[in-house]
Amino acid sequence: MKALVCYVYLTDHDVLEARSIDLCRWFKRGWTLQELIAPTDVNFYDRNWHFINDKISMSSELSRITRIDESLLRCGHTLDPPLLEHHRPVPGDTWNKCSCGRPAFVDRLSQLQDYCVAQKMAWASTRETTRQEDEAYCLMGLFEVNMPLLYGEGHSRAFFRLQREMLENTMDQSILAKDYVPGLNWRTALASRPSQFLNSGVVQFRRNLTMAEKWNNFYSVDMNLTKLGVDVELLMVPEISSPDDPTYSWFGILDFQMGNNPLARPALPLRPIEGSDNSPTVYAREIGLYVISPEHPHHAKASRSDVEALKLSSSLRFRPDRKKYLHTRSVLS
Repeated sequence: MKALVCYVYLTDHDVLEARSIDLCRWFKRGWTLQELIAPTDVNFYDRNWHFINDKISMSSELSRITRIDESLLRCGHTLDPPLLEHHRPVPGDTWNKCSCGRPAFVDRLSQLQDYCVAQKMAWASTRETTRQEDEAYCLMGLFEVNMPLLYGEGHSRAFFRLQREMLENTMDQSILAKDYVPGLNWRTALASRPSQFLNSGVVQFRRNLTMAEKWNNFYSVDMNLTKLGVDVELLMVPEISSPDDPTYSWFGILDFQMGNNPLARPALPLRPIEGSDNSPTVYAREIGLYVISPEHPHHAKASRSDVEALKLSSSLRFRPDRKKYLHTRSVLS
């Protein structure tokens, strides 16, 4: 992170072939995610050590390939001009200035705090590692956690330990915003692999909060891991599949926004497994990630539009006599 310059050697790319770098293995490896994000000055070279370009100048292309926000890849530089090849550290006592006048080294950890857990997990969702445990271990720097490396424990156990460490250091509820992945039905509050966050990159911190919302948010973000599951405070709303069906499940609404819509909220499908009829306190996490917004205030729509998601959300409707949201403390198992 504090290196003056970092070099990326793309062994499977040749600039003379005039093809895109999209398919380079470097962009699919787990450990290279933090190698791309952390340094400010990163230079890319092909297999013959021909210079391709630097990270800031390539930020638009890199963002398209990796789905990482372009402003993060630009390390504090503005989006103009499109090419910033003239941006280089200016020699001095501290090397703290760039040729454009901006700081050469920005606080990368401070920048990362603008992105919630679900967004960061989405960046890692398609990356691969040689050792299955490294799916979790390669993310420790990104989430600022430390834990012992226990090769042989398996990817699920390693990823659970990573999330446990994160829960001890963060109150970010978006760690619960996993989505449905075909062939990977893990019906618990926490995910088993980063791939379950493939479609969760649209979950963002809420913008432009009012003072009342900020005050309320301060008291509603507590979240802890217990023997039963994740103890978290959520807004809850009941759902009924049809007017003739007396049974209903619930949606837990996270205090985040979906995409650029500040009024759209991610919602988790939950099934009560313990508690009274009026205020169940223990829920089992169901499959999927949904959106509730003023555009469809009495419906929850799947966050994706593929066939599997449509089958899971064919007729979700809020219970007519229970429209009011309930602010309740829940345990998601």
